[in-house]
Amino acid sequence: MSSKNRTRFATVSCVALAMVLLAAPARAAGNCQALDGTIAGHFEIAGSEGPGWYGRAYLTFGSDPTVLVADLVDLNNGSKDHPNSHGNFAGYELLTFTIGVDSFRLDAQFLCLSEGKPAFCWFSEEGKLVPAAGTGQFAGATGNISIHGSAAFFGDVPTTDDPWLWTAKMTGSVCKAR
Repeated sequence: MSSKNRTRFATVSCVALAMVLLAAPARAAGNCQALDGTIAGHFEIAGSEGPGWYGRAYLTFGSDPTVLVADLVDLNNGSKDHPNSHGNFAGYELLTFTIGVDSFRLDAQFLCLSEGKPAFCWFSEEGKLVPAAGTGQFAGATGNISIHGSAAFFGDVPTTDDPWLWTAKMTGSVCKAR
């Protein structure tokens, strides 16, 4: 092969490689759908997977109006009281949403602000989907989700008679792997 042809081959190869690499994010972006949902949960000291928030999330994906019901397990992954001592606290959580045999996990950071109001806090959370933790249709999925709502605490320890309750709104995007 002449040096002129090698130069052409190298140029064409580089352009082709660049097109493939640049097309991958575009293909992934085409697989993203908006996520909207509502969470209704309660805290359990002796939950099936340990102390944490258990409940349901009612989810819609994209423009499909079908509401999917997901079982929710939200386990604390470390938290601490906020330094202003008004009852505020923040930390990390692992949230698993299971719809039938499909599931996705959100690793998130939260902030709960009570500002001295006993038994209540405003709740805000931001997180990313963990691709390796997804199963079924969510295997390899990526995305970002925001959760905002409130939690009410009755009694020092949650019981059947004095539950701790959580309601929240979810928004974000889920990008399914191909």
